[in-house]
Amino acid sequence: MKKNTLSILITLIFIVTTPPNLIAEEMRYRPINPSFGGNPLNSQHLNNLATAQRQHERPVKKPDRVDEFRERIESALLSRVSRDIVETILSDEGPERGTFNLGGTVISYEQQGSQVAITIDDDRTGGSTLIEVPIPSDGF
Repeated sequence: MKKNTLSILITLIFIVTTPPNLIAEEMRYRPINPSFGGNPLNSQHLNNLATAQRQHERPVKKPDRVDEFRERIESALLSRVSRDIVETILSDEGPERGTFNLGGTVISYEQQGSQVAITIDDDRTGGSTLIEVPIPSDGF
């Protein structure tokens, strides 16, 4: 009888001490990153963590004035050449087909009705690009 009373007493204490209603709620996803709807105050913290974990160093290239000048000259020359090619291709007085050789690149064009088919072949890679451009009716 004492054993039975003891087990009843333990069960009663357990029932009294545990909350009668256990409250649970569904799990919800709450983004942390502000890019995906999280708290905007986290952005600086997340950026600092990413910077701290970065293992590599970016190479610092000091600008060389001679290289910079060479690049500008090349860019200006290529711009001038491309402008001359476009003017030749789209002009009313120019030939209906032609070819330009620029180093390892061959640019050929042919007027086909109201458009121009331009083919760019790269001798180094063997690649070819076809561009079809409508001819403007009122010039440039």
